[in-house]
Parts: sequence; structure tokens; C-alpha cells
Amino acid sequence: PTGGPYAIVVFDDRVEERKLAFHGPGSVLKSTLEVVSNKVENGVRKIQMTRTLKGDSSYYFTFDPTKTTMDVILATGCGMEFAQHCGHGTALVSFLPVNTATELCQAGIHGSIGGNPFNKECAPFPRSDLIDQGNPSCW
Repeated sequence: PTGGPYAIVVFDDRVEERKLAFHGPGSVLKSTLEVVSNKVENGVRKIQMTRTLKGDSSYYFTFDPTKTTMDVILATGCGMEFAQHCGHGTALVSFLPVNTATELCQAGIHGSIGGNPFNKECAPFPRSDLIDQGNPSCW
């Protein structure tokens, strides 16, 4: 269908699925999500939810189980009402197998932590203190 992307919008007390319009709120969809946990720790919201891979209709996103990554867009609201956002960005979400040990940094994955570039570099002190800490990402 025409319009913008499928979106999952997290509020303080609820989660909505939406089919966004281009630069507009679009419409709220019937929820297909199950919220497993919704916590705020140190000012950061952590939410865990589940949903079937296949969307209920063409208005919902259908996840491809053969893909290991997915590009997403992010927006932070100015308050708890769905309205113009105050911040936005993009990210790459990685899908990893469950109940399987996975060495994230060993595979050459690069990213950022708090906006600071990160890649596996276990250089000796003073360039890094990861070796001195015995950080498991070094081995």
C-alpha cells in the first residue's frame, strides 16, 4: 500500500503499531505485539516484545528470517503524545541466533557506543585497558 513505513511506537504505558503517512502520523493498526517487559533503568527504557514474522496484512512489516540485519529509522518524541519528533536517526539491527554463543566483535563488526566509534581493538595500555580488565571481547 501507499504511504510511509510500518512503525512500532513506544509510549510510557503502551506500544502501538502504525502505518505511517509520509511525514504524518498515519493510522494505528490492530496490535499484533506481545510486550514481555517494559522497564526504565537509569533513565533508559528497555522494552522486550514478540510478534510473528509475517505481518497480518500489507500494512504490517513481514520479517525475512533469512536476513541477518535490517535497516531501521528511529525517532524520539518531545513528550508522551504522538507528534513531531525532537530527534531522529538510523541504525542497523543485527539478528542473532538464540541459545547460541556468538562472538560479536570477532566477526569484524564495527559500531558505536554512545556515539563513540567502537571496533575490536585490544591494544595494550595506555591505548586501551580492555586487556588489563580481562574483557572477554579480546579473546
